[in-house]
Amino acid sequence: MAAPLSPDLSARPGAPILPYPAGPVVQSGQARREKVPMNLLAVRRLPVRVEALQPLAWRDYRRLWLASFLWYLARWVEVVVVGWLVLDLTDSAWHVALVGFYRNAPLLCFGLLGGVIADRMVRRTLLALAQGLNCAVMLGLWLLLVSGGLQYWHLAVGSLLLGLSWTMDWPARRTLIADIVGRPQILRALVLETTSMNITKVLGPLLGGSLVGLLGAAGCFLLLLGTYLGSLGAVLSIRQRNRTPAGQGPVLRTLVDGLRAVARQPAILGVLSVTMAMNMLVFPYVQLLPVFARDIHQAGPVGLGLLAAGDGLGSLLGAALLSLWPTLPRGRAFLGGSFLMSLALLAFSLLPAFLPAFLALVAMGVCHAAFSAYQSAITLTAITETLRGRAMGALALAIGTAPLGALLMGALATLVGAPAAVGLSAALGALWVLLTAWRLADLRRV
Repeated sequence: MAAPLSPDLSARPGAPILPYPAGPVVQSGQARREKVPMNLLAVRRLPVRVEALQPLAWRDYRRLWLASFLWYLARWVEVVVVGWLVLDLTDSAWHVALVGFYRNAPLLCFGLLGGVIADRMVRRTLLALAQGLNCAVMLGLWLLLVSGGLQYWHLAVGSLLLGLSWTMDWPARRTLIADIVGRPQILRALVLETTSMNITKVLGPLLGGSLVGLLGAAGCFLLLLGTYLGSLGAVLSIRQRNRTPAGQGPVLRTLVDGLRAVARQPAILGVLSVTMAMNMLVFPYVQLLPVFARDIHQAGPVGLGLLAAGDGLGSLLGAALLSLWPTLPRGRAFLGGSFLMSLALLAFSLLPAFLPAFLALVAMGVCHAAFSAYQSAITLTAITETLRGRAMGALALAIGTAPLGALLMGALATLVGAPAAVGLSAALGALWVLLTAWRLADLRRV
């Protein structure tokens, strides 16, 4: 009888450490095809709650998850701190909105290029460069603030650079997840990634508002610098993976080849279509939450904080539910989550009482978790490994339409009021999802 296979990090870098016997040393055809370690194949029948945490068995994934958690936390704190500083310097809500536009605009302008770079470089290196840029921005803003020379345009440029970092980071981070855990574990890994994002989506704004009062903006910038340095350290601790770049030909040709490959995948086209709908018509509601809190629900700042946290709380619940049902049909779950998310936002716009409106946002968050996890899972599994970066770059471009949606919803709210603007946008979003499900039926069969 063969001896159990024991974990040996020196022999198999990045392999999972599992607290149970791995079974005989046998390499099955399935393991060779999927590149799944045999000690993971031996535990397919674990309870669902344990299976949901299987990606954490990979050392590299744990380091990447920690880096992501720190990065997301810093991002949400930074949004609050920079927004407060801009309002203090300019006393203009328009300038606050512009800083948000600068932070998100690079995804729209350079999302595709970020995907090409993610395919041509070692992804860990690209993530390290992105975190290094974040550190440089925080250090620069801190020096300008303590020297008394900080002006609005410094914050605008800083937000633009942070957005550029995000454009490099996002395609590389999501494709690196697939590199580490392999195709069979992509969904579970993305659910855990989404969970970290949603935890920080709740904690970040609360911490940001509290820390501004306790430490001041200068102290917050130093804390953010330390958080980004921690994320950088976690990225650098990921072991180097041997991988073949997608090619070193002309960038334009590489980009065009990637777009052609994406265009030949109806499921990915469907994901891109729905992603544009959600980012242009649904997610921009966030900028109008102060209007709902003050003018519709008379709830004040505390009520605004609760409304802002509703989506994050619901997303945490949704991520937990997804971990219990990992075998849901991906395309239908993605489309259903997106459609129901639009309907939940429509209900929020119509509800005059605070508690039902808050619960509508929680329900929206539950659906948001399905949208976020399956969005990347479908894209990463529908295309070959050498094209994953460019596919995620196309997805980043679709996400980058959010600033255009924010401007559209703001203009519409000026004309017809915030509730009508949000309700109309949500209804159009639901209709867009239905049309996509009808025209790109392959997405329903994924």
